[in-house]
Amino acid sequence: MEVKQVAELCNDITKEQLDELEENIYLSDFHAAKGNWEQVVELEDKTDRYEDALGTYLVKLSAMNLSVSDNRILNTLLYTVSDIERMADHAMAISKAALEMEEKKIEFSKQAKGELAVLNQAVLDIVDRTVAAYGSFDREQAIKIEPQEQVVDALVREVKSRHVRRLREKIEVNPSEPKYIFTKWGVGYYFNE
Repeated sequence: MEVKQVAELCNDITKEQLDELEENIYLSDFHAAKGNWEQVVELEDKTDRYEDALGTYLVKLSAMNLSVSDNRILNTLLYTVSDIERMADHAMAISKAALEMEEKKIEFSKQAKGELAVLNQAVLDIVDRTVAAYGSFDREQAIKIEPQEQVVDALVREVKSRHVRRLREKIEVNPSEPKYIFTKWGVGYYFNE
């Protein structure tokens, strides 16, 4: 199997995982049914097996006499296989949190659901563009993804900030002078003990 064939296989696996993840963890719903949890666990297990098999194969390939171009692709694939597995781990964490929320009858506010749906769509858009760029080896398209990622990072900070503001409005006497939820710049939010 050539390096480009492995790249195409990684791309196909990524597309399959993304389809399953989008189907099973759609954040505008915010609840994970037992069946969805089991599917996410299955997907994570499958991803671990793919990572092991592809990682082993890619390491064997790296010992061969490859062209500079194939070496670059191989290095990218080694990182990508690990990133794909991390995505499955994050899917497990999201699904587990959603299942816990469902069991405890915890629900996000309507505003939070809307914000998370926007964030979810932005992340899915970046992942779709990344998979497309990766699958077509389109460097120019890949370069355009980084600025989108910075926008999502800013969106994440804004969503967190709004969420904490809403919490403060509910539990603080004076939300502008918090006594319970504090902000430590560069670190994040924390509760007063």
